[in-house]
Amino acid sequence: MSELESCGEFRFSHEVRAHPLAEVMREINRLQVVIAQQVAPPDDGDVEAHLAYWSVVLGISRTEVNKYMEIGYMLGRMPQLAEMCQERGHLSMKHLAMLGKHTRPVVDEKVDAVESSLVDVVKPRRDGEALRGVRAMATRVQRVIGECAPEVRPRDVDVAGVHVDRVLARNVDATVDAAIDVAAYQVEKDGESAEDPAESPEVQEVQAAALGYFGDRMTVKEFVAVDEHGDAGVTTLTTVLERHHAVEALAIIDAVAKQMKVSRAAAFMHALRGTCEVEVNLELFRVLSPGVDGEPENTPVWLAGAGWLSTLVAESWLKRVSTLRVLGDSAVEGYRPSESQRAFVRARDGVCSFPGCDVPAEKCDIDHIVEFDHSLSGGERQTEGATHTDNLHCLCRRHHNLKTAGLWRVVRGDDGTEAWTFLSCDEGPFAQSDKEHTGHGRYTFASQTEKKTAALAEHNEKRRKLHDSLRGLVDKVRRDLEKGRTVDGVDCESDRDCESDRDGKNRGDSDGE
Repeated sequence: MSELESCGEFRFSHEVRAHPLAEVMREINRLQVVIAQQVAPPDDGDVEAHLAYWSVVLGISRTEVNKYMEIGYMLGRMPQLAEMCQERGHLSMKHLAMLGKHTRPVVDEKVDAVESSLVDVVKPRRDGEALRGVRAMATRVQRVIGECAPEVRPRDVDVAGVHVDRVLARNVDATVDAAIDVAAYQVEKDGESAEDPAESPEVQEVQAAALGYFGDRMTVKEFVAVDEHGDAGVTTLTTVLERHHAVEALAIIDAVAKQMKVSRAAAFMHALRGTCEVEVNLELFRVLSPGVDGEPENTPVWLAGAGWLSTLVAESWLKRVSTLRVLGDSAVEGYRPSESQRAFVRARDGVCSFPGCDVPAEKCDIDHIVEFDHSLSGGERQTEGATHTDNLHCLCRRHHNLKTAGLWRVVRGDDGTEAWTFLSCDEGPFAQSDKEHTGHGRYTFASQTEKKTAALAEHNEKRRKLHDSLRGLVDKVRRDLEKGRTVDGVDCESDRDCESDRDGKNRGDSDGE
């Protein structure tokens, strides 16, 4: 008999099933816990260096490493939960990642209270109960944190998708419309020339709070279908495009937005109406390879941002080519690469050159592999750090910062292969542990957690202000409605009585004429 059975603990269905794969899955879950505990960084550890190191060591993306980090951080602060997960192996990686993400901003003083409640959330209420899905469990976790640490209550959109926020948005719109309608009726009934109902302090307060809470998140996405049954006053255009068409469309919209200094949505309307003229240049790349007859072969075509094009698509794009450039290895005297060099390096690398990173080349910096020596005078020539395409490569901003900080070093071979090495840290008794992380993109796990906590606290404060102001507007609407039910100083027992009194008064006025 297991320890769990002897102490009378309820178990989920996948813990009591006899199927051998159930035990295999629980063993995998236990191993995930072991990995997370090993990957968990110290509070003063450099996050980007930590992510880059474990990404290479484990052969996974930095996003996956970040999940392990947050899980390990949670388990380190919640020993009771850690022991349960390690012993039972009943929580999947997705469940653990959700718990790690939502508990990370909880301050140390409130961790014990949150852990005590979370232990009940991750346990079954009866034997053989099916484990709750990640979203269902996230809702309960949100409730627990909202009670124990309300300042870092997880966002609704992180728990149940965008729909929860849209419910609140519809509630705001409906309440504001009701307030304006009631105020307008009072003006019409009393014959007073009051302020614009939409400009009332209560309405303005709600709208300001809604803007502070929602920001620019409630935007309409563009795809192929038309949905007119969504939020009031909004039609959803859903447009699914082939990647090369999407690249072209976004390039035009972004160019209009930049010229007009407007949002993408406004730029989209300008583009449709033809109220703004822009010129967009997209780069097509093709390797020039001579065939047997000496003529160039029909080699594949690459569109920046879209990748390789099919033969038919490539033909349609090539018909629109207005400028041709022959690209190859080249060098310039100064520090900044030429436009031709930038295009060549991006076409050559395709993605960020850091191991395992797949950030597209067009979103990367062009970096000198051997640093450019800025100390040389104008007449001296660069020996190793020259601005030559052999000494240039694509690096996303994150890995560029790590290289600049000296945490990673790279050597490029004659065949174009890059060898990356990372900087190890002293761990002996004489090691200096008080070194600050300096340079672009350097920060500690503790400082990053502090920022996440502050951001979530600010988010929840905006949410509270919106709810408070919305409640005040609801009270005003109710008072105005009660006032509307009073006719000539007499309280009407029902809306029907009020309507009868109004009708009678109107008929009397008519008869008097």
